Amino acid sequence: MEALVLASALIVINSIFSLIPKALYSILYIPVNLLITLILFFYVRIMFGLSCSDIGLGAVFSNNGVIYGIIVGLVVAAILFVGINLLRINIPFFSSYEADANNIGDLFYRLLLKIPFGTVLLEEFAFRGLLISLLFSYGLGSNQCVLISSAIFGLWHIGFILRTVPRVQLFKVKGIITAFGILVIGFIGSLIFGFLRIKTDNLLSPILVHWIINVSTLIIMFHYRKKVMPQ
Repeated sequence: MEALVLASALIVINSIFSLIPKALYSILYIPVNLLITLILFFYVRIMFGLSCSDIGLGAVFSNNGVIYGIIVGLVVAAILFVGINLLRINIPFFSSYEADANNIGDLFYRLLLKIPFGTVLLEEFAFRGLLISLLFSYGLGSNQCVLISSAIFGLWHIGFILRTVPRVQLFKVKGIITAFGILVIGFIGSLIFGFLRIKTDNLLSPILVHWIINVSTLIIMFHYRKKVMPQ
C-alpha cells in the first residue's frame, strides 16, 4: 500500500538524517522538517486527492480540538511530573540532547521553535494527518488506523535511538532496553495522539498534546538536572 511505502521512506530518511554530525543536525533540524512537511502537504493533495478536511485541517481551530488538547495534555504532563520529579525516575533518553536544554536560552529555543516547528508539526501532519487518512481510505476502521500508524510512529523513533543511544551500547542489555523503551513510548504516545485525532476530527488536539508533553518533559528535566543533580 502507498501509505506503508511512504511511511517506510520517512523512517529511512529520518534515520539517515539522524546520523549526520550533531552540529549540522541542529542547524538543519527545523528547516528540513518544515520542508518535508510542506512537500508532504502538496504530495498528498496532488497524488491522493486528499482535502484539508481529510487530513484533519478542515476545522483545525475548533473548540473541541483546543479543549481536548489542553485537558489531555495537562493530565499527561501531571503524570510526567510525578513520575520524573517526585519519584526521581531518571530515564536515560530523557537526559539526552533532545530532552535536556543546556541553559535558559536553549530552553526557550526548544520550547518555542524546535519542538513545535521542528518536531510536532511534521510528526502530527505525517502520522496523524496523512497516514491515518490514507489508512481510512483503504477501508480500515478507526482502531486499526490508529494501531498501524502508532506502530509505524514507534519505528520512526529509530532515528532518535541512533542519536541518543551510544553505538557501543546498542547491542548490550542497557542499550537494548533503552531502545525498546523509546519505541514503546513512541507507540503509546501515538495511541493518545491518534485517538484524539479521531475523536475531534482535527489535528489541533494531538498537536497541542504532543507539544505540551514534549515541553513538560523538557522543563521537568531541565529543573531536575540543574537542581536535583547539579553538575
